[in-house]
Amino acid sequence: MRRILIGLVLLLAAAPAWAQSNRDICGSGSANPDQSIAACTALIQSGQESTSNLAIDFYDRGNAYGAKGNNVQEIADQTQAITLNPGYASAYNNRAWAYHLNGEDAKGLPDANKGIELAPTANHFETRAEIYEKLGLSANAITDYRASLKIEPNKADSLAGLKRLGATP
Repeated sequence: MRRILIGLVLLLAAAPAWAQSNRDICGSGSANPDQSIAACTALIQSGQESTSNLAIDFYDRGNAYGAKGNNVQEIADQTQAITLNPGYASAYNNRAWAYHLNGEDAKGLPDANKGIELAPTANHFETRAEIYEKLGLSANAITDYRASLKIEPNKADSLAGLKRLGATP
């Protein structure tokens, strides 16, 4: 009996370290996508996560799937993150980007709009600009590339987008 109690104490003492280790690996994203996916999945399935952390876990796992080129699974995980946290601007942006990479730009545009509404960052404007460009809405794309550059003047993707469209910054 004493051995069982000692074992339980050691197990409980190790649990926070296990969770932190998985948290670090889960959040590392594209450094090693397979490890990130496994760590995020362990956190998601642990039953120990708050709603806020669960949204982050799905977001991070979605990013890892995206790093592997699995856009369908990234869309599913970003959708879960948004369901758990409807104000998660980066999850909207990343889902928009996954739709874009999947050739579904019209599906991604509402997410890109929502990402900008929640957090008007250079990256979010650049994502929407790329979607506009693919949809043939060049004037809108140019406006967003320029908005991105106002926030981050040397953003290479936005500069390249303007160049593709024959526009100046």
